[in-house]
Amino acid sequence: MFERLDGLLDELPAASWRSLAVADIDGGGAKALVLVATDAPPAVLALRPGGPVRCDPGSLAEKGLSGRVVCAADVDGDGAEELLFVDRRPNGELAGRLCRLESGDWCAFAFGLPRPTVGAPAAIAVPMVGSHAGILLAVTGSLLRLYGAGPQGTVCDLAAEVGLDEFSPQAPLRHLPWPKPHGGLLFGAGESLWSMARDARGRFSPPLPVAAVGPAIRALLPLAGPTDGRLNVFAATASGTQQLLATAAEDTLVDVAPRLLAEPGPVLDAVAADFDGDGAEELLLLCDREPNRLFGWREGGLRPLDAGAATLPRGRHAAAAVVDLDLDGVPELLLLPASGCRDRPLVLRAAAARAERLVAIAPLSVGGAPARGAEVRIEIGGRWRRSVVDGGNGRIQGEPVVRFGLGAGRNAARVEVCWPDGSRLQLPEVAAGCLYRLGHPAASIRRSSAK
Repeated sequence: MFERLDGLLDELPAASWRSLAVADIDGGGAKALVLVATDAPPAVLALRPGGPVRCDPGSLAEKGLSGRVVCAADVDGDGAEELLFVDRRPNGELAGRLCRLESGDWCAFAFGLPRPTVGAPAAIAVPMVGSHAGILLAVTGSLLRLYGAGPQGTVCDLAAEVGLDEFSPQAPLRHLPWPKPHGGLLFGAGESLWSMARDARGRFSPPLPVAAVGPAIRALLPLAGPTDGRLNVFAATASGTQQLLATAAEDTLVDVAPRLLAEPGPVLDAVAADFDGDGAEELLLLCDREPNRLFGWREGGLRPLDAGAATLPRGRHAAAAVVDLDLDGVPELLLLPASGCRDRPLVLRAAAARAERLVAIAPLSVGGAPARGAEVRIEIGGRWRRSVVDGGNGRIQGEPVVRFGLGAGRNAARVEVCWPDGSRLQLPEVAAGCLYRLGHPAASIRRSSAK
């Protein structure tokens, strides 16, 4: 399915790139790709037609910024996303900086992290009540921290206010629109997958086990069903087990993985998208010491597919993201090097992908920033499909745009968007080859060509 694309990220040096975020850092709607490495300064590339351009306004490196994890969210509600960088100091302690772009320069707020901080950090964007978002920071061995807007422009830890100050989940973790009606957090701990449901006030309930998955989850992501519009969850563990978890009741999940997907394998990460625009998502598993594996919805089930150039040398890549690097309407697949490997991110694209087979939906928050965590449903040929605007998995935070392949069709009957605060919007028809920026129901709809 995939072919290699060279030249799009030649401005990046070979390094141990570990984390990335695609963010609206200036509030203007244009996106930037932000990457951090353990042995190189952070890189900021503006996404432009024809390919990314190195920009790094105000030079993060000159500010002494580096990181093992980067995450974006509109913490202050002004329409521009702030960036959280977390790095490990020479003495082994973790430290964080929350940065915002002001008048072309970076303004950084530094903070220390409570001990113990023995594990790897993970950060995701979490929608808050109102126009703000928060950044949830998880470190194995430490309690959760939720950084959000405080009084008089300050940044505060709001974990206690929303009921998140007594738990220490393991990465990866996700904020998803499940369980209903307000969604919640999904994460691993011990040998189980746990859920913390949100209420209408934004508070989280105590965690409940929703599935037995095995120790040390490596990959956790939503995966849409091809016909019923149900949002499944894919989970892979260090012990080599893979599960496809479907909603069985209001607060439980049941494994429905087909035999070939459930076969044991050392999965490092996984990513899902409709890469070829055929109307159904594909699932790529990045494997350690084995060829990568690709599955797609075919003939009513998940079937193995030829991954092409994504099969790759064994164990060379350990994280994946989906980003339209050159703004041509077709998303690329980025693979970050595995631990111990110094390289540029590898860029791939599905050979059959065409912009005229895809429609892109970009919901916005009240302030105009990406509405991470919003759920999008689309009706194509009488079938419903759904996706979620990416808030991150702890290490990778992809483009805040959802794309649906229309297959042989040129239009979708309708699109429904549900924001994390419960607000809803419906479009009667959308056309292939277009990007729709959907303001919060109080704002207007802006449509532009995806090319």
